[in-house]
Amino acid sequence: MTEKNNMALTKTKIVRRSLIGIGGFTLSVFLLLMLPANAARAAETQGEELAAASPGLPSIPQRRSRTNLWSTDQYGQIYISAGLSEQFQYISFLGFRGAVDYQFSRRFSLGGQAAVYYGNSRFYKQRTPLIGIRGDYHLIRPRYFRRGQHLDVYMGVSGDVFFGAGKVKSKSETVSLKADAHLGARYQISKSLFLGAEIAYRYVYAGVTFEIP
Repeated sequence: MTEKNNMALTKTKIVRRSLIGIGGFTLSVFLLLMLPANAARAAETQGEELAAASPGLPSIPQRRSRTNLWSTDQYGQIYISAGLSEQFQYISFLGFRGAVDYQFSRRFSLGGQAAVYYGNSRFYKQRTPLIGIRGDYHLIRPRYFRRGQHLDVYMGVSGDVFFGAGKVKSKSETVSLKADAHLGARYQISKSLFLGAEIAYRYVYAGVTFEIP
């Protein structure tokens, strides 16, 4: 029994270290990407000032993006995400998670999600699916793929219905409703493809996201 407890503690430590690593990686990517993006915006502003001071030079049209909370640009997209996920509530549970989000404003998105986790421990070997809804507030949004700002950072809340969310076999048919909060980041590698990760109170996720304009 002691050996099994040690194995459970070891797995918990691995999950925690993975969490810290993902958080550190996300922060590093954020810092590395924000510095060149800020430099590009500063150079663009300087170029506009020089053009205004030199009326003899032809002006180059600039593509602008509004930054207010309820901007009328950069929304209406659909994001489809899929990837691997680890559920903290269940030891040795690894599964698949997917989501569909609709960006109804520049800062806010609403969607649905589903996941299924598979356990292989002594106490529960059953499959645990879930389905739910989610809403996100986007702290940073990508701005035009070729302009250097490729990062999408967001935080949100969700509500899920778990089917078979129990640690004991006798409770394997339990249906329960659970709320969660998450923080995520996506990095745009092409016009419609992102690599992303999420960390939440109950799970960690890494996968890909496809954008439908």
